[in-house]
Amino acid sequence: VITITSEEDIYDAMLLMKDEVIRRLPVVSDKKIVGILTYRDVLKIQPELYTLFIEKFQIRESERKSRELRRNL
Repeated sequence: VITITSEEDIYDAMLLMKDEVIRRLPVVSDKKIVGILTYRDVLKIQPELYTLFIEKFQIRESERKSRELRRNL
């Protein structure tokens, strides 16, 4: 399970979520889950990170279209 500590930066959390293609990230402290961070949470805290979210969405959409095209060939 991919997690992040409560001491880590919100930007690092967003990058981790983007790189691992996950929408929810458990937050741990002293080996215990203390919360769940979501894309929506990040965007509420730091709206300027929206571009990372959009970039991820565009990549996933492009991959989906490529798979669909290959199926139709």
